[in-house]
Amino acid sequence: MSTEFEFFEGSATIHSTTPQATVRRSGQLVLTQAAVELLGEGVEQVQVGYNAKTGAVGIRPAPEAGRGALRLRKQPNGAPG
Repeated sequence: MSTEFEFFEGSATIHSTTPQATVRRSGQLVLTQAAVELLGEGVEQVQVGYNAKTGAVGIRPAPEAGRGALRLRKQPNGAPG
């Protein structure tokens, strides 16, 4: 099965120029600034989706009152979370 995903193992330094998403042990989803920029300017909330057939996970901008919307917030170090 061919995918267009890159998989990372273990701890690694995330470079802000690389779009990446990480799920922390706490369940918090963390996006690099580059990943947030791919969502478009002014995005404050996202929705996370899963395709059971392909196993793909997707993130898209969510409307303000969208069900399942997750608020983006900046981390103290300036990285979105």
